[in-house]
Amino acid sequence: MIFLILLLAIPAELHGADEKSFDINKLWSFFKNEFQKTYYSDREERFRMNIFASNLGTINAHNDRAEKGLESFTMGVNKFSDLTFDEFSSKYLGGRFRSKGFSSWFLGGPINHLADPSESLPDFLDWRESGIVSSVKNQGACGSCWSFSTVSSLESAYMKKTGNKTTLSEQNLMDCSWAEGNLGCNGGWMSDAYRTVTRLGGIMSAADYPYAGRDSISCKYTQSKAVLGVENYATVDGLANMKSAVAKTNVAVAMEVDNKFQHYKNGVFKSSGCKNTPKSLNHAVNLVGFGKAVIPVNTTRDGESTEVDYWLLRNSWSNSWGESGYARIQTGQCGIEFVGFYPIIKLI
Repeated sequence: MIFLILLLAIPAELHGADEKSFDINKLWSFFKNEFQKTYYSDREERFRMNIFASNLGTINAHNDRAEKGLESFTMGVNKFSDLTFDEFSSKYLGGRFRSKGFSSWFLGGPINHLADPSESLPDFLDWRESGIVSSVKNQGACGSCWSFSTVSSLESAYMKKTGNKTTLSEQNLMDCSWAEGNLGCNGGWMSDAYRTVTRLGGIMSAADYPYAGRDSISCKYTQSKAVLGVENYATVDGLANMKSAVAKTNVAVAMEVDNKFQHYKNGVFKSSGCKNTPKSLNHAVNLVGFGKAVIPVNTTRDGESTEVDYWLLRNSWSNSWGESGYARIQTGQCGIEFVGFYPIIKLI
């Protein structure tokens, strides 16, 4: 796409440049066309354009540091570039993550996954290569990340067990999980979603229960159309246990998203902006692999680097975000190993 190619050149063009040395109106027009943006009034559009310009400045300042070897990842313009971080958080992150009591987060599941000290794990793993990870989806402007994370883990468990692909319904969980305390577009928790599937007796396909991206208290689950059920689930926490679990399957995890992650484009993500506390968790994703990468050391001297471990993270913000919908995030960053879950499914 011409727009995306142009954006790759923007950091060099804007470095040290006066605001008038580039045409923000032209870039704004490209942005609106690429992401099909419309606004209800001229005043709203001016407001959004000012936010876009501010975000563009943040992106280019960061990428200038990346070019100098001071950052391990790059940022880019995406569909969120006309939103402040507060707006982005309210629309795309899971509110219940912020409001749920700390103690209830870590009560654990029926199974507590513990690493076997004698097991030998590879340096690199990517479950996409085995065909058990479904295509990246788009949750839209709804804090339903918890349902997408849950469904992704269920789909992978099904594909690993049967060898067949399936696409399950996030809306099924959103509409039917209120009894377990999940709140639709206002957030939820993956273990509670597994409990919903167990209570219902299964989960339907996306074709039979399509995604609407909005709240409904009308549960339309039909047992005869269920694809699979949940027999049990496991809780995972800590780096060693998480790596052992990801070596086994796709793991649904909670993480903290900061304003840098909103603009992530590629590379190995790390951020000093993350609080790295359980109470700061605000998003649900999936870990579908891990690896090692050489990244620059944050120093004023060029050429210094170090090898780090990273997670391969599957998001639900469409394939226009990040590395075609994925991210690599350094281990120990943004609470990524605090808590995760994976299901033990049963066929119906």
